[in-house]
Amino acid sequence: MQIAAFSLAEVTYATGADVGFQVQESVKNARFRIRTRQENVSGVFLPQFESVTKDEYNDFGLTGLGKGGQQVARCRETYSRAVETLVELASLQTAFVILDETIKIVNRRGSIGICGCSSYSADISCQSTLLSM
Repeated sequence: MQIAAFSLAEVTYATGADVGFQVQESVKNARFRIRTRQENVSGVFLPQFESVTKDEYNDFGLTGLGKGGQQVARCRETYSRAVETLVELASLQTAFVILDETIKIVNRRGSIGICGCSSYSADISCQSTLLSM
């Protein structure tokens, strides 16, 4: 993200103006999309995100035409890589959180004595109250 921000600063310097507003106004369709699917890991369904880039949508048509066109193209590629990295990170973080919660639940089921219940049905009611917290 730091490299992407620096790339935007290069574009601002090269063009002499802020192109952010021009880019926001010229976008009609999303070029970068997220596709989700579920992956089964040890009986737990984990969401997995993947990035899909539609190259036929190019709303940067005339941005940087006068000067700074190469910097604009480089900045676009840098931000695309940064967003792809963020999507991959979000997928891993979501999987980690879900697996962590699943492990906690399984560990609670394995040790009945933690909540002080002596029967299985009482332990399930204690677990439901713990999960609702």
